[in-house]
Amino acid sequence: METLPLSVCLIARDEAHNLPGLVDSVRGLAQEIVVVDTGSTDGTPELAAALGARVLHTRWQDDFAAARNVALDAARADWILTLDADQQLDASARAALAAAVRRQDCLAQLVTIRLLGPPHADGREHVVQHLPSLRLVRRDPRIRYRGRVHEDVADSLCDIGSHHWPDSGVTVTDHGYVQPDARQRKLARNLALLRQAHAEQPDALYLAYKLAISLPPDAAAERAQVLERALHQACTQPAQALRELACLPRLARAALDAWVQAGRLAEAAEAAGTLWARAGEALACTSGSVLARAGRFEQAREALQAYLEAHAQASSPGATLQLADEHADPVEACWWLAWMALTEGQIALARHWTEAGQRHAAGRPHAALEGLVVETHLAQGGPDAAAQALQAWGARLSSAPEALARGLPELMAASARVARACGDLAGAQAFAGQAGQARDDAAAVLQAQLDIEAGRTDAPTLQRHHEAILGQRFDTLAVKRMIGAHLGLAWPHPLPAATQALLSAGA
Repeated sequence: METLPLSVCLIARDEAHNLPGLVDSVRGLAQEIVVVDTGSTDGTPELAAALGARVLHTRWQDDFAAARNVALDAARADWILTLDADQQLDASARAALAAAVRRQDCLAQLVTIRLLGPPHADGREHVVQHLPSLRLVRRDPRIRYRGRVHEDVADSLCDIGSHHWPDSGVTVTDHGYVQPDARQRKLARNLALLRQAHAEQPDALYLAYKLAISLPPDAAAERAQVLERALHQACTQPAQALRELACLPRLARAALDAWVQAGRLAEAAEAAGTLWARAGEALACTSGSVLARAGRFEQAREALQAYLEAHAQASSPGATLQLADEHADPVEACWWLAWMALTEGQIALARHWTEAGQRHAAGRPHAALEGLVVETHLAQGGPDAAAQALQAWGARLSSAPEALARGLPELMAASARVARACGDLAGAQAFAGQAGQARDDAAAVLQAQLDIEAGRTDAPTLQRHHEAILGQRFDTLAVKRMIGAHLGLAWPHPLPAATQALLSAGA
């Protein structure tokens, strides 16, 4: 293959063990390889030169963008491909790269980073993620990296009016996190730099997102604080700024989930509605589910149906700079639409959406959807029809051990509801107890209702139920709040209007 008008640029320190693999992956393809050494002691600069690279030196300043920009300034070819020393261009990507550098309609193109983790126990390669990244850019003094860590050129491109960043079709494999000790070193280094960068730029939403997802489990309070501040800030951003924020779907999901888990449904729904109105399609599924949880059904339906319409019209997605919400799923959207319909007594509509969800699932087990199918039969045809649906579901699960293990809590919860409808309260209690072991909110409410119906309303029993119910939907929150009021426990957050309505009706 002919040499391309391409500079491969990288920064390195003590990467002598990785350099040969990288150079071999681009050998004969690039016009030049530029290596910026930031203080190696293992012979990296000498090896790089021996491998044919042009070597520069710069002092490390705890700033990846500063070092990257030294390489950009040194590049001579029309296009620049930025790599890390522990990355390699996939052999299958050579033709795509040749086509990409012939494009005249853009200043930057997306490259897919295939991130490897420690191998599986049987030795198979473990692909952790496929991450889109702006690694292929034209040589232009206006295009520069920004950020101490998780550096990016997106902001500089937006500043010069460049927003068209097509997928180049190029894939790069990252081996930097394969070895556990190396992974821990890099994570610790990145976390320290993220904390420093976030302190310097507390309003940078991308840094807040990366810091929140990088914090260890024992830093839960810090994570909650970072996400809450970021969510408040995101709600004040102009629509265009939100649409240009690559991490928005995942940032919104993480922040809204934190509020949902804390039972802050009214606040979560208000933020979800604001973000969806400004960012549109990217947040339709996330916002719809949060709005449904808070009982804001009209808005929730609009958002979820917009997501399903966009999903149906989407072509093959390829890479996209805006990181996808990995929880956005048409089956989940159909579940929420069916659940809202069932909650309002619209049985035919609930059946419509459960059937739509099953079509999207295409045979893939989905326990929550199956449980809702049983509930729909229970509402429409009574216990006998629900029992038949439950039996059919159990038969399908019995032939798939992994699906059975995942779906058992939902199966037990559905069994408890059918047993309760049949008047078998002892069986309902037993089934609900098994379902409750998975910390399912609806199952916890069912356990509480069964105990209350049986007259077990002593303070220790109610206290146990109050702790078990998470209050992550407006209806389960109402039950938690009623039990809490009986115990004299105050609720520290605003209540959704739908929860207040249920409490008023219960009073």
